[in-house]
Amino acid sequence: MERLTTGRLLLRAFESEDLQSLYAYCSEPDTGIHADKKPHESIEESRQLLNQLMQEDLTWAICDKVSGENIGAVWLREDHRRRRDKSRCRVLGYLLDKEHWGQGLMTEAVSCVVDYAFKDLQLEMISTYRFSYNHRSGRLLDVSCFSQTRQEWQDRQRKQEDRKMRWKRLLFDLDGTITDPKVGITKSVQYALEAFGIIESDADRLTPFIGPPLQESFEQFYQMSKEQAKQAALDGGAPLFVLDGAVIVGTAAQAECDRLCVVTAPFETSVARIVARDGISPEMAARRLNAQTPEQTLTTQADYILHNDAGLEALQAAAARLCEQLQAEGGVTAAP
Repeated sequence: MERLTTGRLLLRAFESEDLQSLYAYCSEPDTGIHADKKPHESIEESRQLLNQLMQEDLTWAICDKVSGENIGAVWLREDHRRRRDKSRCRVLGYLLDKEHWGQGLMTEAVSCVVDYAFKDLQLEMISTYRFSYNHRSGRLLDVSCFSQTRQEWQDRQRKQEDRKMRWKRLLFDLDGTITDPKVGITKSVQYALEAFGIIESDADRLTPFIGPPLQESFEQFYQMSKEQAKQAALDGGAPLFVLDGAVIVGTAAQAECDRLCVVTAPFETSVARIVARDGISPEMAARRLNAQTPEQTLTTQADYILHNDAGLEALQAAAARLCEQLQAEGGVTAAP
């Protein structure tokens, strides 16, 4: 099997010397739970897995290029769900030591394997599967554009090459010299003025707002106080923007939020819902929940908490009331 390299990684065949490192990350509970696998309880389990990995034709050990340490695995196996010849279609799988999460290493490894599969192996399709709760894997697959056909990969490669050839220089048009920002700015100003009972239908009269800070313009052109001008500048946009995500706390997205709302449910209720939805055992459902960010960590940072313990309609009603409250706090009575 051919060795592959990236900027930080070496992808090679598994060797008998990888037993200890394989056991180290396969015995970590948070590593296997995302693939619905139990952590290894003994090194003999890892030895059996290692023997299997060493016999597979397209399974690579992911190694740090500098230290040589084995930190994970990535493979292309027969895709039984699609029932296609394995010479034409493979399913991608991967596993990474928890200590190396969040560094972009798996994205690097997957991109390398996908490029090799389409370019050198001439595969027609690569697919992969994940559980709905495995958000890390979801982000990786979004970045890597799955599932991929060979044609999709070729199109993406051509687009990347086109961008390299086309964009020799980047120009940031911050002052409207090239593009015309009139429509966007004047409509925002019109909306802000309406909140103060001022109706300005002639967009041409608002073109002086293009360029200077909005707050200064409201003071100058409409004789507003500093407090009024500040509010008008804040009102020059949508009344409420909601970012809905399973992973917000502790990410860059959190810094973009003015308020944080956490939706919670009793642990037993969440377990029962997962069991009913996915058809798994209560024990496995509980392990999934325990692998997520602790509820206390989320609620201690929350500005609002919605309790999802009384059904969907009750939750929707509570969410609607919260939206009304947030709009009222922001001085907005209705959406435009």
